[in-house]
Amino acid sequence: MRKIRLSIPILLIGAWIYAQVGIGTNTPENTLDIVQSNSSLRLKSNDVVGVNGQAKMIISGRRGDTTADMSIIEFQVSGNDGAKISSRTPISNSKVDGAHLVFSTASSASSSMTDRMTIQNTGNVGIGISQPSTTLDVNGDLRIRSLPTETNTANFSTMVADTNGNIKSIAKSGSTSLSGITPGGSGTATLNSTSGSIVIVRSLDACGRDMISTFTVARDALLFLNGQVQSTQQVSTRQSSGRSNVITAASIGNCADGTDGVWDYTLTVNSAGTQLTLTNNNANNRNYTITTTQL
Repeated sequence: MRKIRLSIPILLIGAWIYAQVGIGTNTPENTLDIVQSNSSLRLKSNDVVGVNGQAKMIISGRRGDTTADMSIIEFQVSGNDGAKISSRTPISNSKVDGAHLVFSTASSASSSMTDRMTIQNTGNVGIGISQPSTTLDVNGDLRIRSLPTETNTANFSTMVADTNGNIKSIAKSGSTSLSGITPGGSGTATLNSTSGSIVIVRSLDACGRDMISTFTVARDALLFLNGQVQSTQQVSTRQSSGRSNVITAASIGNCADGTDGVWDYTLTVNSAGTQLTLTNNNANNRNYTITTTQL
């Protein structure tokens, strides 16, 4: 490629006389016009070892009183709009507002530019939306082509989207302690998911017997699966009336808490499938722990 070398004085004289400088063209259309079959512009810092070098290009626009592009780097294809990167004035014209960085493309040679991605002066990034309200705001489909496989999910949460598309995490499991529930009293536990969960109800008496009952729940449907008491006899029975559950252990004498190896409670779920309520039907105070695990 033929190189054209112009000294700084010649450039300054040309700019002073014509206000436009052309390299490779006699009819420049801009302040500086470079026309070549393969044009290039290079900024290079010095190569001195041990000396910091910086190549810097500054594009400075003037802030107006409306939301508009201030500085633009535009990419054209055969004279038609192709793509551009621009700094855009926020709504206010105060200098402290900084500027948005906007990436735009044209879908065809005859179409105008459309904003595709915006980085706000606050750091929020919007794809398909010009006013992102979160750190990453996507208006459109989202695809992740490759995700690592994890076999140990004990410490992982479930990612869900609310009705507004906001991504949130839900703990896979949770535990609620209900201490000292009086006769006829109740306690509540929150369900992390309405799509389906395993519920474990556990209680320990003063004799060291451990009662464990399991349920499945999906929205407002609650199903008892199993109930047992771990004791020296390894014997337990269950009676059920509706959603009431009576778990009885083999008698090993009166316990200090006076419960005599009987756990009588009612477990219900609300119509929204978001909350469990355990009611103590025993004649004595009881401690319960409710653990929920999302299916």
